[in-house]
Amino acid sequence: MEQFPLGLTGDCAYELSIASYDPGDLFVLLSDGVIETEDSQGAEFGFTGVERVVVGHGTEPLKEIMNRLMKELEKFGNRTDDQTILLIRALA
Repeated sequence: MEQFPLGLTGDCAYELSIASYDPGDLFVLLSDGVIETEDSQGAEFGFTGVERVVVGHGTEPLKEIMNRLMKELEKFGNRTDDQTILLIRALA
């Protein structure tokens, strides 16, 4: 792949890989501000928190999954970093 990944500078290294998928599979791309959201004890929301929401509601419309994820983040704790989430459902 000749295109340089979005958001990286020239001195970064990255690996290319190919992921197989089936129709209906859900891809979740997110920034570190999502997983690093902390509760009052300093515990992070983490990939576990994201996974809990996505697995529990993965068949719902993408807008609903996003709304649930954002509500869980708000309830969980202090959001101090930027939070970017992209949900993609494979159709074919």
